[in-house]
Amino acid sequence: MTGGEPTHILTCSCIGQLFGFDLSVVQEILTEQTMTRVPRAPDHFLGLINLRGDVVPVISLRRTLADQSKCAEIYGHKHIILDLAGSVVSIVVDTVGDVIAIDPSLRFSQLAGLDLSLKNLVSSIYSTSNQTILQLSPEALINGSKQEYVR
Repeated sequence: MTGGEPTHILTCSCIGQLFGFDLSVVQEILTEQTMTRVPRAPDHFLGLINLRGDVVPVISLRRTLADQSKCAEIYGHKHIILDLAGSVVSIVVDTVGDVIAIDPSLRFSQLAGLDLSLKNLVSSIYSTSNQTILQLSPEALINGSKQEYVR
């Protein structure tokens, strides 16, 4: 690694695309959980889970990214529990990969060419010799969800 301290990313996939979250905000990974649905919530807001006594909102990355008609939830999905300065949220993804250390010099902050729905959610792109990882902004996922829910 030559570009300074490596960035540690938890990789995950959704709809065949490789994504990542900065490891510093990842609290834990869970398998399927019992969810309580919230009436009239947007499609990407799956509901609420009880995480050791705390009520945690659940957002589907699959439904956030895709046309709603093409995104039946799959069994065996994973919850990535994120702690964002004390606010805990679950992001449901298809699969969880590995934690990888990436040289910061492989980071692209220019998001030209990304679909608009992705451009609003991706904070960085990392390109290695064998993969491209779209680093998601948890705040953008949550803020977008809050804006749509208020409508």
